[in-house]
Amino acid sequence: MDVRGTEDLGVGAREEALAALRRLPRLSAVAIQLQLVPHEDLEIDAAAEMIRADAALSADVLRLANSPLFGLGQPANSILHAVVLLGLNRIVAFVITAALRSFGNPARGTEALRRCWRHGLACGLICEDLAEIVGLDPDIAYTAGLLHDIGRSGMLGVWTKRYAGLLDEATPEPLALLASEQQELGVTHVDAGACLLRDWRLPEVLVEVAQFHHDPTRAGVTDYIGMAHCGCAMADALGFVVSGKAGVEGLTPDIESPWRGILAGLPEEYGPGIVERVNSLEGSLLR
Repeated sequence: MDVRGTEDLGVGAREEALAALRRLPRLSAVAIQLQLVPHEDLEIDAAAEMIRADAALSADVLRLANSPLFGLGQPANSILHAVVLLGLNRIVAFVITAALRSFGNPARGTEALRRCWRHGLACGLICEDLAEIVGLDPDIAYTAGLLHDIGRSGMLGVWTKRYAGLLDEATPEPLALLASEQQELGVTHVDAGACLLRDWRLPEVLVEVAQFHHDPTRAGVTDYIGMAHCGCAMADALGFVVSGKAGVEGLTPDIESPWRGILAGLPEEYGPGIVERVNSLEGSLLR
């Protein structure tokens, strides 16, 4: 699937690109439905039944629940059992994590999509932790961080080789990457992500994070957008880079207050801990 070459890319090309993205297979219906219901309104039995309706997703969720990372005293042998052992919020987080790994199906198995998934997972884990520190909802924060770059996964699903090549040659500077995406494909990954999440009718806070997480004017605000901006930069600094030419030399310099001060207060082992968690969760899904 393609839209056009690099010449004469304007409003028409952008609309064609967004239309191509909308033709992608949607994210798992179970994952979307679980995000639409406030967690406090979810009934455990009903949620478990929804997850069980998708056999492949159920298997992935159980693998995540039984990850060595959580050190359960007994194996979770059913979705309901996993909910009892780990809690409904954690299981719902596993659903979106597993579903995102399969999104952008034409690109599944590519190194570029793996980099995108690992970056999003690292950002989600970081945002979840930051939310606990500043008093925001950690479940929303995790999902926002996980999905902040879903536009990249969508673009890989539509233009697998073309966009993977662009990412392989890209520098780590976000605004330069956005300019390259616009020039090459007629749409940026922030516009693509906002379009997909809005079409799926996911909460507006997730749409806004996808749209504005690279906006430097939002980075200093203690909200989910600023948090995702921080989490994205920190994920890059920990080695979860998406662009092939990105270097890893400590935290990137565009993390602004209040996040810079918050990160400075984290223990030294925090970064390696995130790396261990991402590797453990990925390893569980590959078993």
